[in-house]
Amino acid sequence: MARRILSLLDRAVHGITGALCIAALACGGGADAVGPHAPGDQLPGDPGDPGNPGNPGNPQIPDNPNPAPPVAGGYTIGLINSSNPGQNVLLANPNGGAIGLYRFLETSTLVLDPLGGYTLTFEFADDTHSYTIHDQGGWKAGNPGQDGSIDLSFKSDTYDDEFPGLTRNGRLEIQYDFDGDGNIDTLFGFERQ
Repeated sequence: MARRILSLLDRAVHGITGALCIAALACGGGADAVGPHAPGDQLPGDPGDPGNPGNPGNPQIPDNPNPAPPVAGGYTIGLINSSNPGQNVLLANPNGGAIGLYRFLETSTLVLDPLGGYTLTFEFADDTHSYTIHDQGGWKAGNPGQDGSIDLSFKSDTYDDEFPGLTRNGRLEIQYDFDGDGNIDTLFGFERQ
């Protein structure tokens, strides 16, 4: 008999609690309630509030008038130091020691994937041989500059070194250690494919 009374009391408590919850929802209760309103009424702080006309989607995040351009994608070589692809270019170390006289082909490419990986392929030749060098690893973009440029950093998994880059207006430049002696020696410019 005692169990039955407790069971009846439990049902009564649940029933009263449910009724109070429904009543509170129907009244729109709560400390932050502004009062009765109809669907479509704009409340202070609602997205699109005239007090915050800049961003109808989220009043806490301001609009970015200059969003960063997309960096990921495919690029084709367009510059080797101050020379164009197909021209003979003397690559030299900063101390003046010659690396070699090479002719880079337009098929040399740099691909940046959106997940932060890169693949770099140099196709070039000297007077006697043709060569292909592959490099791959990861890249990161810095914050956009006022001129629209974005600093880039690369970490090679192939050669276990790092090198800087910069992108602006669909062009990407890297400063690269071509001979692998630990010193940056060549500026390569790439254009978006």
